[in-house]
Amino acid sequence: MSTKGTFKDNKNVPIHGWYPYVEGFARNFILEIIEEFTKKGENIHDPFAGTGTTVLTANELERNVTYSEINPFMRQVIRAKSIAPSLNSNIEELSQYIEDVLEEAKKTPNLEEARTIESKAFRGTEYYQDEALKEILGLKNAIHKISTREEFKDIAACALGSIAVQSSTWVRASDLRKRVPQKYNPENFSPYDEFEMKINQFLKDIQESKEQKVKVNLLSDSAFDKTEKRDIDLVLTSPPYVNGTNYFRNTKLELWLTGAINSSNDLSDLRTSAMTAGINTVSSRDREINNFSFVNNYAKKIENAGMSRENYDKRIPKLVRGYFTDSKIWLENMYNMLKSGGHAVIDIGDSKFYGIHIPVDELLIDIGISVGFKLIESRFVRKRNSNDGSPLKQVLLIFKKI
Repeated sequence: MSTKGTFKDNKNVPIHGWYPYVEGFARNFILEIIEEFTKKGENIHDPFAGTGTTVLTANELERNVTYSEINPFMRQVIRAKSIAPSLNSNIEELSQYIEDVLEEAKKTPNLEEARTIESKAFRGTEYYQDEALKEILGLKNAIHKISTREEFKDIAACALGSIAVQSSTWVRASDLRKRVPQKYNPENFSPYDEFEMKINQFLKDIQESKEQKVKVNLLSDSAFDKTEKRDIDLVLTSPPYVNGTNYFRNTKLELWLTGAINSSNDLSDLRTSAMTAGINTVSSRDREINNFSFVNNYAKKIENAGMSRENYDKRIPKLVRGYFTDSKIWLENMYNMLKSGGHAVIDIGDSKFYGIHIPVDELLIDIGISVGFKLIESRFVRKRNSNDGSPLKQVLLIFKKI
């Protein structure tokens, strides 16, 4: 299966590969799109920036770039990656800070204290083996305790977040789930060692990087925030897919270890403000549903197909309706931000629930046209598969503001 349009090809790219991201896409894929639709000095915006591939690539190509990202940990990852080239001249100071963190991190809490901290945060659920928990908390405390420049803390937090799941007894595929005991880390596994290896790679990448000529700017946390900005030449993004994935639950260990949340309870506020894409965002949604007839047809088909099934989840039709309601809001915002003649290039995939195919790309085309866009092209990217093995696809929707 093609890896075009996925994050896989980024894993060995300096800086881009710092944080593994299931939902991301590759630098070379984005580079081609940016060069096709913009010139040096023009303005690009990504309203769902994720791990920052669009942001970093636009910056490398000397485009002015702004972004929005609702997940606080992912914003920290983007800050770390985008500031990294400018830290080359401060590498000795940064290296000393890392040495101080590594030394302070050896002062781990005792096991009883560590389990109490974990239990309060996650309602008694255990995520780490005994020694791993002590070490991961030692690193968390050290990064928080040692005073330094915020840029340095972002680098350290990105490194810690990048080992959060691999150091645990859980695994992230499409969702965060418990590993089988046979796949736990070996007894000699050390988050401390993993962090040191990871941060050494970060330092090497920083030393070998070149400072960028343009700066990266966070425009707003949310794609739903209206802005007065009207000078964007290209909106390039991949919004969440309508697949039921709980994006915040997937990064809750990273959010906790880097101080963005104190417990699982804090996730509810994040879910409420996010795009309706995961099951848990349905119950917390307070935006009025826009009952598009062309969306309702599919929601009703899901209701009819699901009611006869034992595992039917009544939230799925609400998820579909909420997803396209939210899509109209952010598409309107992007339309208003673009210059006349500007393009919006949207990476998206279709979905399937209870045997009912949801042609997400076709429905987004209808909504895009309703807010004023002209569809230029629907460009095939790659084949995908649904959970039941049936074929799905990933496409680029290319709109133009006329």
